[in-house]
Amino acid sequence: MSDTRPKFVKILEGWRCKLGELERSIRPPPHDCSNFQTGYYTESEQPSTYVKALQESRKHITNRLRSHADFLMSRWRKRSQEERRELLHKTVPELEESQWINCRYGYSDESFRFGERTAQRRRQLLVPWLNVEVLKTSPAVLFALLHYRTLYPPEDFAALDCYQMESSWTCGYFDVEFSAKCVVMSGPQYGDVVDWKAQQAHTGYSLGFPRARLVLEAQTFLMQVLSRITDNILEGANTASASAGTDKWRDLTSIGFQHPGEKELWSPYTNPAFSRPPKLDMDYILSMAQTRKEEAIDYLINLQCDPGYLRRQIKGLFSTTLYRAAGTEYAAALVADHIYMEYQRYFWCTHPGQSIPPKYDLALGALELLLNDQGTQRTARFKYFMPWSPGQEKYYKLPKRSGVSLETMVCGVSQDSNPFTKEALEEDPLDWCLHQMLGEPDKQTHNIDHAILFAMIDDHLAKNDRKEAARINEFLLREMADISALHESLTSLRLNRPQNTPRTYEDVLRTEKRGIWSCLKNNKPKERSWQELKKLGKPFVDGFYKGKAPSGAKNKAWLQQSQTMRGFVERFFKESRNWVLEDLERIGLEAKTIEEILSVVLVQNKPEYLEAIAREEEEIMTQVTEAEKPAPDTFLDRSTATEGIIRADLVQTTQREKVKTRPDNSSSSSQSVDDPESPDVATLSIEPVTRLRVSPRTLGVVHLMYPDAQTKPRNSTWDDFVHALCDAGFVARNNGGSAVRFERGSGGGPGDKGAIIFHKPHPVLKIDPVMLHGMGRRLTKWFGWTRDSFAA
Repeated sequence: MSDTRPKFVKILEGWRCKLGELERSIRPPPHDCSNFQTGYYTESEQPSTYVKALQESRKHITNRLRSHADFLMSRWRKRSQEERRELLHKTVPELEESQWINCRYGYSDESFRFGERTAQRRRQLLVPWLNVEVLKTSPAVLFALLHYRTLYPPEDFAALDCYQMESSWTCGYFDVEFSAKCVVMSGPQYGDVVDWKAQQAHTGYSLGFPRARLVLEAQTFLMQVLSRITDNILEGANTASASAGTDKWRDLTSIGFQHPGEKELWSPYTNPAFSRPPKLDMDYILSMAQTRKEEAIDYLINLQCDPGYLRRQIKGLFSTTLYRAAGTEYAAALVADHIYMEYQRYFWCTHPGQSIPPKYDLALGALELLLNDQGTQRTARFKYFMPWSPGQEKYYKLPKRSGVSLETMVCGVSQDSNPFTKEALEEDPLDWCLHQMLGEPDKQTHNIDHAILFAMIDDHLAKNDRKEAARINEFLLREMADISALHESLTSLRLNRPQNTPRTYEDVLRTEKRGIWSCLKNNKPKERSWQELKKLGKPFVDGFYKGKAPSGAKNKAWLQQSQTMRGFVERFFKESRNWVLEDLERIGLEAKTIEEILSVVLVQNKPEYLEAIAREEEEIMTQVTEAEKPAPDTFLDRSTATEGIIRADLVQTTQREKVKTRPDNSSSSSQSVDDPESPDVATLSIEPVTRLRVSPRTLGVVHLMYPDAQTKPRNSTWDDFVHALCDAGFVARNNGGSAVRFERGSGGGPGDKGAIIFHKPHPVLKIDPVMLHGMGRRLTKWFGWTRDSFAA
C-alpha cells in the first residue's frame, strides 16, 4: 500500500500541506465486524493495555521501595554523575541525553519530515522533561519521581502529562490514530473508551481518543523506565538483608526535595513533573496573591520611610542603559515614572476587595479571565524594561544623537538580530528564553510554556558565572516574579478537574461588580506626559539623590540635613499620591475604597508616622544637650523625619493576625504607638520573656537584621538568611523569578501560620545591610520579630 501521509512543502514561514491530503491520511477500519479487524487495533484495547501495563509497573516499584528505599537512595547518591549516566544509558538507551528537547526539536529538519520520525524520538517527545542530564545531575529528581508516581494514581497526573506535551501536539510532531471516541481521564473508569459527550469533554472528565492515547502511552513509558532504573540500582539487593529499610526515605519525602547546591525546596511550578500532582488550592493562590501584595506595600513604604533604601533603588535605575543615555531631566522623569508604575502594580491588580461570588463556575471563569489579562499586562511591562537591562543592551540599537529627545530615542529602539532562531538558542539561551516569555498566555502555539522558560533560566544561571547572571538586573527579576505568580495560578486553574467554563469580557463585566472589574472596564491609568514626569522627578532627584546624605555624629547639623532630605521625599510622594487619586477617581471607585487603598501605601498622614518623627528628633536633641548646653531655639519640624524609629514604629502597626513566632506574652510590646492604654515598656521587663532557641549561626543573622549600637554593619549571605528562617520554623520554596516563599505551618498551632516573600539577591547571593534591615522590618511587621525574640 502506498504511503498516504500528506506531502509537506517548504515555504517561507515553515512547512505546509493540503488539508484534503491530511484528512485522507486518517484511515479507519473498513468494517466493524471481527473479520476486518485483523490488521487493526480496536479502540478499547489500546487504552486498556496501557493502563494495565503502567499499573503493573507502579505496583512493582512500590514493592521494591517498601523494602529497599533507603538502600536505593544510598546507592544512587554514592554514584558519580558519570556512573549515573552509564547506568541510565545501559538501562534506558532510548532516553534523551540533554534537557529542553521541546525547545530544540522545532528547529530540526526532522520535525517536518514524517519519514524520519522514530519510535525513540516519539517517546522522548511524550515525556520531554525526562532526560539523562537532569537525572544524573540532581539525584533527588529520581527519588521524587519514584515517590510521587507511586503515591498518587496515574489519573491524578493525566491533566499534567497532557499539558506537558502541549507544544509537540500543537505543532503536529506525533503520528496519531484517529477515533471519534473519547477516553475517560479521571476516576475509577480511567482508560475506558466512551462516546463523546459535551459535558464530559468540557469538564475534562474525558479526552479525545488521539490525545488520550498519547497521554496513556507517555505514562506507561515513564513507569516502565522508572521500573527498569529501580531494578538496575537494586541489582543484587537481598530482601532480607540488613540494608532493607525505609526510615531515611520517609524523612526525605516528608520534608520535600531540593536541587544540589540549593537551600530552598524546588518549586512545583518550575518542576511540575517532579512534584505532587496539580491541585486547585485556592488557599495557596490567595496566600500567594496576599504575600505579593504585602511585598508590594512594604516596598512602597520602605521607599518613603528609609532614605538609604530609596537611594539604593534609584542607584539601580541609573545603572540601566536608558537612564545612562537619557539627559539629566529625562532621567529624573524616568525615576518618577518608575515609582508611579509601582503604585499601579499594587492597586491596579491586587485589590479586588470582595469575597468570591456564590456561583463557583462563574467565579473561576472570572478568575481565569483576570489572571490571563494581568499576565498579558505584566508581559507588556517586561517587554518595556528588557531593552534597558545592562545585559540586553548589546542586542538593541539606541539612537545616541545630541539634541534627540528621550521620546524619540525610545521609539527608535530596534533589535539587531532575530532572537527566535536556532542559532539564538544555541549561542545565547538566556536571551532566547527572555524573548520567548513575551508570548501571551493564550497563544502558546509557537511559544514555550512559561514554567519551562523559568526552569531553563534557573538552570542556565546555575551553570554559569556571576557575569552571566548580572545580565538580568533586579528590576527585570521583580517583573519575572510577578509573571511567574500569575502564570502559576493560571496553570493551576486550567489543570483543575472539573474545568470551569471559559468566559468573555462582556459576560464578566455584566455580572461582576467588584472594584477590580471597574479598573479593567475603564481601561488603563492615565498616561503622564514627559513634562509632568520631569516636573515631578527633577527636584526629587536633584535634591534627594544627588544631595548630600546626613553623615557623621548625630547633632543639629545632621538633623537639619536629614529634615531637608525628608522634605524632598515627602513632597515627591505627596504629588504621586495626587496622581494615584486621580486614577482611582477616574475609574469610578467609591470614596471609601479609594481611601482604603491610599491609606495602606501612603504614610505621610498617619499619626504614628508623625509621632515617630517627633520622638526621634527629641531623642537626638536630648543626646545633643547631654554633650553641650541646650540651645534655646531647639526646633521640632514634624513635616520631616530621619530613618531609625520611624521605620520601626511603622512596621509594627499592621501585623497579620496569628502569625507571630513568639508567644503572646512577649508580643504586647509591639502595640500601636497611638494606643493611650499601651503599658510602659519598663513594666514589661519584669515579666519573663520566652525566646525562640536558635543556632548561633541564626542568631548572627538576627543581630545583623536588628543591630544594636555595638553591631558592625556587614553583608549576610543568602544561604545564611535562608538557614536562619528555616531554623525559626519556616519552609523555603522557590516561587519563580527571584521570589522565594517562606511559609510557616508545620508547628500545628494557629500562631504558626503565615507566609512571606523575599527576593533572592542578584547576581551575587549576598544581602547588603540596607536590604537586610528592610527584611528585618518586614519580619517585625508580619511576624512580630525583634532582636530579643531569639536566643542561642
